Amino acid sequence: MEWREKAAQCFQNLIEEAGANHCAVQAREQGTWIDAGWDVPGGWMAAKCVLEGLSGGRGQVSYTQRQMADGMQIPALELFLDDPVGTARAFQRDEQGIYGVRGEEGYVLGVTDRPLAEEKDWKGNVVSAGPNSLFTGIMEAAGLMAQCVQALEREGVSEILWGWSSCPLAAMTQDAEETRCRRLEMAKQHTAISLWVRGEGSAIRRAIESMDMEEFFVHELVTACTYGKR
Repeated sequence: MEWREKAAQCFQNLIEEAGANHCAVQAREQGTWIDAGWDVPGGWMAAKCVLEGLSGGRGQVSYTQRQMADGMQIPALELFLDDPVGTARAFQRDEQGIYGVRGEEGYVLGVTDRPLAEEKDWKGNVVSAGPNSLFTGIMEAAGLMAQCVQALEREGVSEILWGWSSCPLAAMTQDAEETRCRRLEMAKQHTAISLWVRGEGSAIRRAIESMDMEEFFVHELVTACTYGKR
């Protein structure tokens, strides 16, 4: 219940600050929908507000800069999570392509990169932004930690206690496919993720190998061993 309340509070905050955050609000019978990157720009603070809701307030969402190998400074998203498993649950999409925090009558905070025109059976409060938007780029960067958590869970590692990630945000272009390729490159080669767990070393190794990421590290607390590809 506490997680839902935090998610609902963040959605309400986004409604109240919609103008300042370059978002547009649409009130419908099924719930309230927010455009955060289709017909309006959306942006940094809208994504931060949503991520705080998806993590149930159990972490910190920050923007920083990363220095690349060529010396260039680019913006990056940093996450510090005290409940990475709960946050990973919030990133699991349903059959309609929506993910988020559910209530009894639909999402209290849902997110999708599908257009609002496809809202046929959506129920609850949903934030929508296009695949080539800054908002979606930030959400995809945050979702990388959720993918790593899910990889560990598939291998039977259940005690996943804390998480940290730093993901550079790729520059967007007018070409959505080019933007997608740039984001994939950042995820594979430049994103750093650390998770602190208790689990079997062999299971941790399998999880790491299953992820196409160069800087995914798992710190096992019983043996004090750190696992990674490097």
